[in-house]
Amino acid sequence: MEILYYVSGHGYGHATRSSEILRALVARQPDWTIHVRSNVPPHLLAGIERVVYHPLAESLDPGVVEQRDSLGLDVPATLGEIERYYGRRKELVAAETSWLARRRISLIAADFPPLAGEVATAAGIACLGIGNFTWDWIYEPLIDARRRGLLDWLREGYRQMSGWLKLPFSHAENQVLFPWVRDVPLVARRPRQEPTEVLRRLGIARNDRRPRIVLGMRGRIPIEARAAAANENPEWLFLHFESAHASVRGNEVAVTLSPDLLFTDVLNICDVVVSKFGYGMLSECIATKKRLLAPPRRQFREDEIFDYQIGNHLRYLPISHADFTGGRWRYGIERLLSQPPVEPGLATNGAEMCAEAIAREGAQV
Repeated sequence: MEILYYVSGHGYGHATRSSEILRALVARQPDWTIHVRSNVPPHLLAGIERVVYHPLAESLDPGVVEQRDSLGLDVPATLGEIERYYGRRKELVAAETSWLARRRISLIAADFPPLAGEVATAAGIACLGIGNFTWDWIYEPLIDARRRGLLDWLREGYRQMSGWLKLPFSHAENQVLFPWVRDVPLVARRPRQEPTEVLRRLGIARNDRRPRIVLGMRGRIPIEARAAAANENPEWLFLHFESAHASVRGNEVAVTLSPDLLFTDVLNICDVVVSKFGYGMLSECIATKKRLLAPPRRQFREDEIFDYQIGNHLRYLPISHADFTGGRWRYGIERLLSQPPVEPGLATNGAEMCAEAIAREGAQV
């Protein structure tokens, strides 16, 4: 059996959780071939047997356009992208339907572009949606009365899906769009390497007892902020992913990720993460029981849910935008290091549950 898996290109969280579901699905259905269509960097989905990556020039959904610091939405640009996709919707569906016609695809899973529902209907096959939010819910506060038809278009795509595998930190609205909705546990990547091996690869001595702080925003933390934090806190070790801007300071380590050294491997050896919110970051911090120091984001609707729920599942503190960009992290990190552990109330076997649901849907084809 061959199936198709669409992955949104907005951010890394969709791809990282999809990679975990794909691994679980391959383990469960070793006779299946899984085709992935996305515009995410290929390394995020590398190393998974029987998964064939077919890069798209652009995501199948408009996503959102972030401001330069990645902490706020560029609303006019986001609305422009939605309208652009709406104008091309028939062309996009026709192109994807033609691609499917050249293969023997029996089922689609999608995280979580609504256009996948239209493609599935045009191809005459079922489509399962996977995610913690629907894009119409994200866009709803941004769209004025003149553009309400854009929401109708997005919702029509979701109506054409056979069901929604709903991840934690999701909204209650708009579930009626789907024939059925099933809550599934957290999906989070797991570390692949033993901590001792990660330390060896990064050149960190096993007896180095300095608290380790990992910077998790894919280069969006200002270099000046990192330098200020490292200078102010020489007794801490800072790990970052900016090898092009490595420092000669003795308390910084530039890390290069690869298919056999994931972010979660690095996260697993650290004590505190400095990063913005996002499903991928939150889920992996919960799964590895790590602490999170995060600046506020602007106009990201899902943060309403994250802000309300996240304190129940991990040690988290907010930091002001000024302190974040100024590298004044000491107070927040010290508070986090002194907090007692939080036992998350969420199961973390969501990848296996999603794989089981996809397999069950495939058995009905």
